[in-house]
Amino acid sequence: MKTKYTLFRRGEMFYMQDSATGKQTSLRTKDETEANSLLEARNAAQRQSRATLKTERTLSALLKLKSHIAAGRIPISRAGAGVIDNS
Repeated sequence: MKTKYTLFRRGEMFYMQDSATGKQTSLRTKDETEANSLLEARNAAQRQSRATLKTERTLSALLKLKSHIAAGRIPISRAGAGVIDNS
């Protein structure tokens, strides 16, 4: 998976660049270790938000399926009913 932000140096200052938009933002530091920490924090936050979004979409789809089954729009066997009711 491609990272959202990349690190680069201009003069003595470190910057990050958004790989999707190309937007460049100063990290306001000259220390490479601190710049890498800031960059990793941004990338981690981006990964977490993507994972949360995928989880929310999956939950939404399951709840929609359950409501369709409960309303009788989707027939389900008695064996499968226990799986839906235990969630």
